[in-house]
Amino acid sequence: MPEVDAPRFGPLAPGEAADALRLTRAEVSQLQDAVRTLRARLEADHAAAAAREAAVEAAGARALAEARATIAELRAALEAERRTAERELHRWQVAAAGEAAELRDTVAALRQTLEAQRAEDAARHAAAIAAAARDAQHHQAQIRALRRQLEAQASAHEAAIGAQSRAHAHAVRELEATVRALRERLEALDPGSGR
Repeated sequence: MPEVDAPRFGPLAPGEAADALRLTRAEVSQLQDAVRTLRARLEADHAAAAAREAAVEAAGARALAEARATIAELRAALEAERRTAERELHRWQVAAAGEAAELRDTVAALRQTLEAQRAEDAARHAAAIAAAARDAQHHQAQIRALRRQLEAQASAHEAAIGAQSRAHAHAVRELEATVRALRERLEALDPGSGR
Protein backbone atom coordinates (compact mmCIF):
# COMPACT_ATOMS: atom_id res chain seq x y z
CA MET A 1 0.00 0.00 0.00
CA PRO A 2 1.55 3.40 -0.98
CA GLU A 3 2.43 5.71 1.79
CA VAL A 4 0.44 8.99 2.08
CA ASP A 5 1.86 12.17 3.52
CA ALA A 6 0.17 13.40 6.64
CA PRO A 7 -2.14 16.42 6.05
CA ARG A 8 -0.89 19.78 7.01
CA PHE A 9 -2.98 22.07 9.16
CA GLY A 10 -3.01 25.81 9.18
CA PRO A 11 -3.74 28.50 6.65
CA LEU A 12 -2.58 27.80 3.08
CA ALA A 13 -1.21 30.24 0.61
CA PRO A 14 -3.27 30.90 -2.51
CA GLY A 15 -1.00 28.75 -4.65
CA GLU A 16 -0.76 26.02 -2.05
CA ALA A 17 -4.53 25.46 -1.99
CA ALA A 18 -4.58 24.16 -5.56
CA ASP A 19 -1.52 22.01 -4.88
CA ALA A 20 -3.10 20.68 -1.74
CA LEU A 21 -6.29 19.88 -3.60
CA ARG A 22 -4.37 18.02 -6.28
CA LEU A 23 -2.44 16.12 -3.57
CA THR A 24 -5.67 15.27 -1.77
CA ARG A 25 -7.23 13.93 -4.95
CA ALA A 26 -4.13 11.87 -5.65
CA GLU A 27 -4.18 10.53 -2.11
CA VAL A 28 -7.88 9.72 -2.38
CA SER A 29 -7.22 7.94 -5.65
CA GLN A 30 -4.35 6.02 -4.04
CA LEU A 31 -6.56 5.19 -1.08
CA GLN A 32 -9.31 4.01 -3.39
CA ASP A 33 -6.79 1.85 -5.29
CA ALA A 34 -5.53 0.48 -2.00
CA VAL A 35 -9.10 -0.22 -0.88
CA ARG A 36 -9.88 -1.98 -4.16
CA THR A 37 -6.68 -3.99 -3.84
CA LEU A 38 -7.52 -4.94 -0.26
CA ARG A 39 -11.08 -5.73 -1.26
CA ALA A 40 -9.82 -7.92 -4.13
CA ARG A 41 -7.40 -9.64 -1.79
CA LEU A 42 -10.15 -10.12 0.80
CA GLU A 43 -12.49 -11.51 -1.85
CA ALA A 44 -9.73 -13.80 -3.12
CA ASP A 45 -8.94 -14.90 0.42
CA HIS A 46 -12.64 -15.40 1.10
CA ALA A 47 -13.04 -17.39 -2.12
CA ALA A 48 -9.96 -19.46 -1.25
CA ALA A 49 -11.29 -20.00 2.26
CA ALA A 50 -14.69 -20.95 0.85
CA ALA A 51 -13.00 -23.30 -1.60
CA ARG A 52 -10.91 -24.82 1.19
CA GLU A 53 -14.02 -25.11 3.37
CA ALA A 54 -15.92 -26.73 0.50
CA ALA A 55 -12.98 -29.06 -0.11
CA VAL A 56 -12.82 -29.89 3.59
CA GLU A 57 -16.58 -30.43 3.69
CA ALA A 58 -16.39 -32.59 0.57
CA ALA A 59 -13.48 -34.56 2.03
CA GLY A 60 -15.36 -34.87 5.30
CA ALA A 61 -18.49 -35.98 3.45
CA ARG A 62 -16.47 -38.54 1.48
CA ALA A 63 -14.76 -39.75 4.66
CA LEU A 64 -18.12 -39.90 6.43
CA ALA A 65 -19.64 -41.79 3.51
CA GLU A 66 -16.68 -44.16 3.44
CA ALA A 67 -16.93 -44.61 7.21
CA ARG A 68 -20.65 -45.25 6.95
CA ALA A 69 -20.05 -47.73 4.12
CA THR A 70 -17.33 -49.44 6.16
CA ILE A 71 -19.62 -49.54 9.19
CA ALA A 72 -22.41 -50.96 7.03
CA GLU A 73 -20.04 -53.61 5.65
CA LEU A 74 -18.84 -54.44 9.15
CA ARG A 75 -22.42 -54.64 10.38
CA ALA A 76 -23.34 -56.89 7.46
CA ALA A 77 -20.30 -59.09 8.10
CA LEU A 78 -21.09 -59.17 11.81
CA GLU A 79 -24.71 -60.07 11.07
CA ALA A 80 -23.56 -62.81 8.70
CA GLU A 81 -21.17 -64.12 11.35
CA ARG A 82 -23.95 -63.97 13.93
CA ARG A 83 -26.32 -65.89 11.69
CA THR A 84 -23.60 -68.42 10.92
CA ALA A 85 -22.86 -68.77 14.63
CA GLU A 86 -26.57 -69.19 15.36
CA ARG A 87 -26.86 -71.86 12.65
CA GLU A 88 -23.78 -73.64 13.97
CA LEU A 89 -25.10 -73.39 17.52
CA HIS A 90 -28.49 -74.73 16.45
CA ARG A 91 -26.83 -77.54 14.50
CA TRP A 92 -24.64 -78.33 17.49
CA GLN A 93 -27.65 -78.24 19.84
CA VAL A 94 -29.60 -80.56 17.55
CA ALA A 95 -26.62 -82.90 17.26
CA ALA A 96 -26.03 -82.77 21.01
CA ALA A 97 -29.71 -83.44 21.68
CA GLY A 98 -29.64 -86.36 19.25
CA GLU A 99 -26.48 -87.75 20.81
CA ALA A 100 -27.95 -87.29 24.29
CA ALA A 101 -31.16 -89.07 23.25
CA GLU A 102 -29.14 -91.84 21.63
CA LEU A 103 -27.00 -92.10 24.74
CA ARG A 104 -30.11 -92.25 26.93
CA ASP A 105 -31.58 -94.95 24.69
CA THR A 106 -28.30 -96.87 24.81
CA VAL A 107 -28.14 -96.58 28.59
CA ALA A 108 -31.78 -97.68 28.88
CA ALA A 109 -31.16 -100.62 26.55
CA LEU A 110 -28.04 -101.60 28.48
CA ARG A 111 -29.94 -101.27 31.74
CA GLN A 112 -32.75 -103.45 30.42
CA THR A 113 -30.22 -105.97 29.13
CA LEU A 114 -28.44 -105.96 32.47
CA GLU A 115 -31.69 -106.37 34.37
CA ALA A 116 -32.76 -109.17 32.04
CA GLN A 117 -29.35 -110.80 32.44
CA ARG A 118 -29.60 -110.48 36.20
CA ALA A 119 -33.11 -111.93 36.17
CA GLU A 120 -31.96 -114.74 33.89
CA ASP A 121 -28.94 -115.41 36.09
CA ALA A 122 -31.14 -115.35 39.20
CA ALA A 123 -33.63 -117.71 37.55
CA ARG A 124 -30.80 -119.97 36.36
CA HIS A 125 -29.25 -119.90 39.82
CA ALA A 126 -32.60 -120.64 41.45
CA ALA A 127 -33.21 -123.43 38.93
CA ALA A 128 -29.72 -124.79 39.61
CA ILE A 129 -30.35 -124.65 43.35
CA ALA A 130 -33.73 -126.34 42.89
CA ALA A 131 -32.17 -128.98 40.63
CA ALA A 132 -29.37 -129.51 43.13
CA ALA A 133 -31.96 -129.81 45.90
CA ARG A 134 -33.93 -132.29 43.81
CA ASP A 135 -30.75 -134.19 43.02
CA ALA A 136 -29.85 -134.19 46.70
CA GLN A 137 -33.31 -135.41 47.61
CA HIS A 138 -33.09 -138.04 44.87
CA HIS A 139 -29.66 -139.13 46.10
CA GLN A 140 -30.94 -139.20 49.67
CA ALA A 141 -33.93 -141.26 48.54
CA GLN A 142 -31.58 -143.57 46.65
CA ILE A 143 -29.35 -143.80 49.72
CA ARG A 144 -32.36 -144.57 51.93
CA ALA A 145 -33.61 -147.14 49.45
CA LEU A 146 -30.14 -148.67 49.21
CA ARG A 147 -29.87 -148.65 52.98
CA ARG A 148 -33.28 -150.34 53.30
CA GLN A 149 -32.23 -152.79 50.61
CA LEU A 150 -28.96 -153.50 52.39
CA GLU A 151 -30.76 -153.75 55.70
CA ALA A 152 -33.29 -156.10 54.13
CA GLN A 153 -30.48 -158.11 52.55
CA ALA A 154 -28.64 -158.16 55.89
CA SER A 155 -31.81 -159.22 57.68
CA ALA A 156 -32.43 -161.88 55.05
CA HIS A 157 -28.80 -162.98 55.27
CA GLU A 158 -29.00 -163.06 59.04
CA ALA A 159 -32.27 -164.97 58.80
CA ALA A 160 -30.71 -167.35 56.30
CA ILE A 161 -27.66 -167.75 58.50
CA GLY A 162 -29.94 -168.31 61.50
CA ALA A 163 -31.98 -170.81 59.55
CA GLN A 164 -28.83 -172.52 58.35
CA SER A 165 -27.46 -172.51 61.90
CA ARG A 166 -30.68 -173.95 63.20
CA ALA A 167 -30.71 -176.47 60.38
CA HIS A 168 -27.10 -177.37 61.09
CA ALA A 169 -27.83 -177.62 64.80
CA HIS A 170 -30.85 -179.76 64.05
CA ALA A 171 -28.80 -181.89 61.69
CA VAL A 172 -26.07 -182.15 64.30
CA ARG A 173 -28.61 -183.16 66.92
CA GLU A 174 -30.12 -185.66 64.56
CA LEU A 175 -26.64 -186.94 63.72
CA GLU A 176 -25.79 -187.18 67.38
CA ALA A 177 -29.06 -188.95 68.03
CA THR A 178 -28.30 -191.34 65.17
CA VAL A 179 -24.82 -191.92 66.54
CA ARG A 180 -26.22 -192.60 69.98
CA ALA A 181 -28.81 -194.91 68.54
CA LEU A 182 -26.18 -196.77 66.55
CA ARG A 183 -23.94 -196.93 69.57
CA GLU A 184 -26.79 -198.23 71.66
CA ARG A 185 -27.51 -200.86 69.01
CA LEU A 186 -23.90 -201.74 68.81
CA GLU A 187 -23.71 -202.12 72.56
CA ALA A 188 -26.84 -204.12 72.48
CA LEU A 189 -25.34 -206.43 69.92
CA ASP A 190 -21.91 -206.49 71.50
CA PRO A 191 -21.95 -205.41 75.05
CA GLY A 192 -18.19 -205.04 75.27
CA SER A 193 -17.72 -203.04 72.09
CA GLY A 194 -18.73 -199.74 73.59
CA ARG A 195 -15.90 -199.74 76.07
